[in-house]
Amino acid sequence: MVQVRQSTIIDAPIDDVWSILRDFNGHERWHPAISFSEIEGGDPVDAVGSVRRFRLADGGELREQLLALSDKDFRLAYCLLEAPLPLMGYVASIQLKPVTDGNATFWEWRSEFHPPTHRRDELVKLVSEGIYQAGFAAIRSLLRGRVLTAKARAPTPAPPSAPPLIPSPVSSATTSFGQSATTRAIVVERYGGPEVLQLKEIGLPPPAPNEVRIRHTVIGVNFIDVYCRTGYFDLLQPPGVPGMEAAGVVEAVGSEIAGFSVGDRIAYACPPVGAYTERRNMVPDLLVRLSDDIPDEIAAAGCSRASVRVFCCMISMRCSRAPSFSSMPAPAASASFWCNGHAISAQRSLQRCRATTRRASSNASVPIMSSSTRVRISLRPSCG
Repeated sequence: MVQVRQSTIIDAPIDDVWSILRDFNGHERWHPAISFSEIEGGDPVDAVGSVRRFRLADGGELREQLLALSDKDFRLAYCLLEAPLPLMGYVASIQLKPVTDGNATFWEWRSEFHPPTHRRDELVKLVSEGIYQAGFAAIRSLLRGRVLTAKARAPTPAPPSAPPLIPSPVSSATTSFGQSATTRAIVVERYGGPEVLQLKEIGLPPPAPNEVRIRHTVIGVNFIDVYCRTGYFDLLQPPGVPGMEAAGVVEAVGSEIAGFSVGDRIAYACPPVGAYTERRNMVPDLLVRLSDDIPDEIAAAGCSRASVRVFCCMISMRCSRAPSFSSMPAPAASASFWCNGHAISAQRSLQRCRATTRRASSNASVPIMSSSTRVRISLRPSCG
């Protein structure tokens, strides 16, 4: 077995380089050795397991399969299925890393395969120079052309006619929110697979008098988002923004809002959809204030799970009162469970539920709740 490893520095941000390389069917648009390429069966270009069939400039045809792809690690791996060359067991990977000194990208392209002994040097040179180094040069040229085009199209800024004004202090509800703005969001233009998710700039109107503006810090991903994206659930009407779980910070409040202030940490897990965005406006009765000991990541991922467990408790036990979460008053900041006359926190209650459920699963004769137990949910506002 031989190993071929080549690396280079691309003078471009890592996101720009990765946006080109992650397209498993995009090499025909930048690599000089490729004249035609297609994904078999119409699979998404970033779907693990998809197979690309492509033709070289000299007429040779090859088939390669995507083995792994990680947007988080900027890495992909693929293998050769069919080729006119004896590259047996060929497996390759691409890895990108940001260069800390400057806005550039380190790119490593490596592979291993079993060549015939008498053609070893020939094939190693073909892979390292004809594929990898040629690819490096092509991407570098492509990105350089984009930069030059962007500079040519950029308008020449007019000289300022007067020094900029310094805004006077105003309330947080109106500071820079008195007019419509934009925010980045994942938009679904039509129902379909993951390929319909597009990052776009969308309009963001100022919050209404009964709304708050939220700056998301963490967005929860749930399988119900897939149902919305495919149209199985009609909660999302294209074009629209999916997502129903998130945590963040209140960035502005409307004139009629009481009980929430700028800087409050909040979370939610409910319709309407629209969490896949940097900022959004919402009515406050859908929000829950977070205490300092609850991280944003836990809140964004745990709200819907907690509500499911609460509902399971209410179904499994005789309940004296069971208000829905959607009726939670706006200033509610804590939820307590009253069990046999004792107040316990929601977290402690769920721990007890899980422990009791585990005991019940190991011994079918153990009742989940005795017949004398009563459970009541009490939602207590913490701000008067």
